[in-house]
Amino acid sequence: MFNSFTTVLMFRLILFLGVMTLSLGPTQAEASVVEGLGLEELVGQADEVALAEVLSKESFWKGRTIMTRYRLRVSEALKGQCASGDEVLIETPGGSVGDVGLAIEGVPSFEVGGRALVFLRGRAEHVLRTVGMAQGVMHVRSEGTRSFVYPDNRGLVTVQRTAAGRLAKVPAALTKREALEVMIDRVVEIVSKEKR
Repeated sequence: MFNSFTTVLMFRLILFLGVMTLSLGPTQAEASVVEGLGLEELVGQADEVALAEVLSKESFWKGRTIMTRYRLRVSEALKGQCASGDEVLIETPGGSVGDVGLAIEGVPSFEVGGRALVFLRGRAEHVLRTVGMAQGVMHVRSEGTRSFVYPDNRGLVTVQRTAAGRLAKVPAALTKREALEVMIDRVVEIVSKEKR
């Protein structure tokens, strides 16, 4: 099992490789390899879990790296300090500034006006990051009168270490669409178990 230090180290390595790829010229990565997280692990590692609407998106230079900051409004808080109506900022590596772009496989992206169930690390009054890269984002789409969550696992290969010490491919917490109300019930149940 990966610990927090290993996860941070993997994120920094992925970010470094993305920057190096940009500096070496046009190339394309196939995927980012990350620890596969089940729903219990997503909730457990998250400081904030919320259903939210994307209000804005802005890409900018941060040193020599392009970052994108998203502003979201919480419509339903499931874990953490956020409340309905609060706004949170999520920052991800990558984006486009002028004619320069940086894409990192497995990094989540949001569309302004879209909704998502997000699993976030950090404090609500600061800039947050998703848990497990794109695993920590489940986009919401309405179909008729019902809403469903969809995985955002594009560009991710999820793995876990076996007892023999090898890395084995595993499925992410969400691999296909699921009814939003069912997913929310599952998250609420996990959060209530954490509080006991």
